Amino acid sequence: MVVEYAQKFFSDELLINELELNGVEGSAGTGKKYNILKALFAGYFLRKARKQGIEAEYDYLHDFFQSVGIKKLVPFLTKKYNVFSNDLENLEFYVKNHYPGLILPNHKKFIDPFLLGSLIPEQLFVRGVSKKENLEMKLVGKILESCGGIGLDMNAEGKRIATPEVDNAITYTLSRGDLVLIFPEGTRNKNYDETKTFGTFKKGASKYCLMNSVLLKHEFPAGIPYTIIFIDGRIEKGEEIEVLIEKPVFLNKKIIEQYERAKLDERISIAERITDGQREQMIALSNRERIPHFDYERNQY
Repeated sequence: MVVEYAQKFFSDELLINELELNGVEGSAGTGKKYNILKALFAGYFLRKARKQGIEAEYDYLHDFFQSVGIKKLVPFLTKKYNVFSNDLENLEFYVKNHYPGLILPNHKKFIDPFLLGSLIPEQLFVRGVSKKENLEMKLVGKILESCGGIGLDMNAEGKRIATPEVDNAITYTLSRGDLVLIFPEGTRNKNYDETKTFGTFKKGASKYCLMNSVLLKHEFPAGIPYTIIFIDGRIEKGEEIEVLIEKPVFLNKKIIEQYERAKLDERISIAERITDGQREQMIALSNRERIPHFDYERNQY
């Protein structure tokens, strides 16, 4: 019965007609009438879009994130959490300019990306980078995947690796003027509230900032910025959770040009230097201090 019911809606036209008859309205200004059923059969529609190529897949993810993810799923998952921020104006640069960037928060619990999603302006589309296993989970994995999640695989040594598919997904997302969320610690820091110590920051965020500042220099001459975010407070239902958000940080043109000319070893060294700086900035933000700036940055917002 369920299969027959699902098959009835495999045509978008039939789906729209049926929901129009039942008075189901669209959302997010898409003019589409099938967002509710789209959520139920998200996996089918995502596979269908992927067969049509990267642009169709991306358009589907963008539509699902804004019409279902931010409006329906995120509020449902975070309704018992008291999360707020006094720094949302620091995201306005991305909204007003439709400009790409990397969002770099600390990571305490699995719910973190949804808590951040509850604060992000509706106009923004944010794709999160996660362990591939998270996207393979039965329920939450489907939500993450349908909201644009990008899965990192693991190599034989047990280290997370970015495949060419991951690189392409991140570059394409940024090329469309959208955001990518990366947890720079690479995994949850479950003991932060007790130790007040951050884990080692991984080089992935710095690499993507540098690499895409080069690849997309004609579309975005100012380069690809990053935004440091600190989630303060215990991630528990009913607890007050404040999210501190810094202004976007741009790399200066000199360091981008140096990275573009550099060989692999030097590129790794540049990325490590920026990664160390990002960790210092996170520490400063967690202490509610002005974040330090470095000679590889330019302060232009």
